[in-house]
Amino acid sequence: MIDVVIVGTGFAGIGMAIALRRAGMHSFIVLERADDVGGTWRDNRYPGCACDIPSMLYSFSFETKTDWTRAFPPQSEIWDYLRTCVAKYGVAPHIRFKSEVTEARYDERLRAWNVTLRSGETIVARVLVSGMGGLSNPMIPDIPGLQTFAGSVFHSAAWHESFDPAGKRIAVIGTGASAIQIVPAIAPVAAHLTLFQRTPPWIIPRFDRPTTVRERLLRRFVPGYAWLVRQSMYWLREFRALGFIGNTKILALAQRIALRHLHAQVQSADLRARLTPAYHMGCKRILLSDDYYPALCRDNVMLVTKPIREVRARTIVTHDGAEHEVERSFLPPASERRNSFRRSKSTDDIARASKKPGLTAPDRTSASARAVFRTSFSWSVRTQASVTTRW
Repeated sequence: MIDVVIVGTGFAGIGMAIALRRAGMHSFIVLERADDVGGTWRDNRYPGCACDIPSMLYSFSFETKTDWTRAFPPQSEIWDYLRTCVAKYGVAPHIRFKSEVTEARYDERLRAWNVTLRSGETIVARVLVSGMGGLSNPMIPDIPGLQTFAGSVFHSAAWHESFDPAGKRIAVIGTGASAIQIVPAIAPVAAHLTLFQRTPPWIIPRFDRPTTVRERLLRRFVPGYAWLVRQSMYWLREFRALGFIGNTKILALAQRIALRHLHAQVQSADLRARLTPAYHMGCKRILLSDDYYPALCRDNVMLVTKPIREVRARTIVTHDGAEHEVERSFLPPASERRNSFRRSKSTDDIARASKKPGLTAPDRTSASARAVFRTSFSWSVRTQASVTTRW
């Protein structure tokens, strides 16, 4: 029996592994179903892929990166950062690649987890840490006729790297965080791009830009400068969070900023109306972009707000009967992606103890086992190299 099994090698899994190493613990393994670390930043490689959190915030507090090339980090740099952390902190020997977890059962008698891999192997551990992203599996929506489409269909999280959008008629379905990055990246080279929108998102300016050499030098060589930049960014965003817990004035201000951003970038009154959300800011994820609205104003881009009725061999048909000709279709609705381990076909619940008649899965799972899967929990690593949970 080992002490800890960590599932996933994204920020959560790698961060936990580093914390254990720094505490002097070595009896742990990290299970990763792919052949490299990185989680979402390994899997998402679509054009324009980047983070909507400032670069100086998007790193571990103990491993601040000072040489980001942009104000908001691109996918390639985040992925490189994670691989650098794995090498620097000696995590690599603990990682087992191509080890997909299909089931985890808590044994009350042994007070341990039985973690089953797709290969059939079972690993027994005292503690199980889920470092999987909640949106780790692309899910293709059930659109009638999608299987009859003659062109290629793929999700933004499973981008075909050999695909060249130049000169093609393209459809993008969805207006989430991935779509508002993809559309500006491929619209300039596509023959035509049709964007199918169900609900317009609230979008505020991103203010992305290249970082200067002076900024990078200050962050690297001036003591405390990088920390000060990070702290100022952090507390500014904490202040904004007050709007989501009752301070309506802050959200109202943010909503005015978003509307001003829309009016400044979209001159057409009809297009602005279709891009204006009909709900209060905060009901859905707020997005950041400097180039999404200008991309929608291009002559070769069409915004369609009618619901999709069906897909045919070379067209997408909306409920008003209009047919939209396309050669390629991308499906980036991030809200419809889900975590496969949590909804594994092999079990109705991740954590399941002995099968006692008349009991539901949560009843059969001990309080200590359930605590591992709470979304809000913290770890305390003691000097005696024991790990305990607090909830």
